[in-house]
Amino acid sequence: LAGSSPHAPAELAAEPIRAETVLLASEPGEDVIERVRETAAWQFLVVDDEGRPAGVLRREDLRAAMNRRTR
Repeated sequence: LAGSSPHAPAELAAEPIRAETVLLASEPGEDVIERVRETAAWQFLVVDDEGRPAGVLRREDLRAAMNRRTR
């Protein structure tokens, strides 16, 4: 597997960023949850209001947070 080699190009491990997987950090939580439900992706790029990367939201982390909230 090329991705496991420390000398493999980073592009082999990279995933393209699709517009529907970009979330604004200022988006209301309900909107974020709806977008995640409607989008077939396992992670989402979170950007600030200037479009700078602010973090990554993984679907499984959101699911775990929602499970804790409903208990």
